[in-house]
Amino acid sequence: MQILSAPFWGQVAIALNKKKVLLFSYLGSILGYTTCMLGIYFKEITFFFIGSFISGTTGSNMAMVNAFISQDENRKHWSQIYSLFGGVIGLAWIIGPQAVKLIMLKIDNFNLYYLVLIICTCISIMNFISVKINLKEEKENSYFKFKKANFFTIFSKKPTVPFNKKSLFILMYMFCIYFSWFYFLKFFQVILFDKFYLDETKCIEMTSFLGLSCAVWQLLRFLNYKNWFEKKFWLTLSTALMAASTVFLMYATTINELMITVIVISFSYSVIIPSVVALFLSEGDGAKELKASWYQSAQSLAKILSPLLSGYVLSYSEISPI
Repeated sequence: MQILSAPFWGQVAIALNKKKVLLFSYLGSILGYTTCMLGIYFKEITFFFIGSFISGTTGSNMAMVNAFISQDENRKHWSQIYSLFGGVIGLAWIIGPQAVKLIMLKIDNFNLYYLVLIICTCISIMNFISVKINLKEEKENSYFKFKKANFFTIFSKKPTVPFNKKSLFILMYMFCIYFSWFYFLKFFQVILFDKFYLDETKCIEMTSFLGLSCAVWQLLRFLNYKNWFEKKFWLTLSTALMAASTVFLMYATTINELMITVIVISFSYSVIIPSVVALFLSEGDGAKELKASWYQSAQSLAKILSPLLSGYVLSYSEISPI
């Protein structure tokens, strides 16, 4: 749903402001998680589809955060802040699996799913409160001359496409990078179970290692004040390394080879994404809110298509259950 809804929320953010859209996004997450809990209670899968629909339709938080970051007048700071943002996500990949592992040791029944959803709901509530209290939004938006707009007027407008040829190329490039990244993640998870026969605890450890690798590279990227990694050489090298790592993953025969692949591809991802997101948002004259929303749409499309391809490839690989 984010593929279709993100550009709309970008236009709403332009007309109203980013903070309101971000708050509404967290409200959508809270409602989505609550609906999924109803699905567990009633043992009805329909509630999970409804909850996912709500969360996906209102899910514009990443786009709005990226747009907020691009408010910094110093363009050179953008990629650094995006790296710090990526480092926080990597940290979540470390803490999240470990927290689930601890919960699984204490709870081994249906209550586990309730607890995970409750934790996610509480985090969304805390994010909502934090944004409401601490985040400041500019009073006016220079991209539109009006301060307020009727919701139905915004909804009736066709989504604006704020691209020139260069920004469209950058968006397609980012889609390919995210496609490769999500393809790697799906393949990585399957290989841990079906090729290396790791149990749940070991799989969680490997997932945390992936998060650690991303967090470390993003932190090093953040500390690079001279922005070396925005140069064409590093972007080209990282793209080649990412492609090679994705292919090599299918032929890894030991855990050590798998860990080296994780280190290389997380380095490539950490170099490329902060630089290219900053480049995309700075290109052209379109509003940052709308650009960030189209960026999120491309990312969401990659999330959908990459599992389809990885599943197709796995069906013909040596670890296929068929």
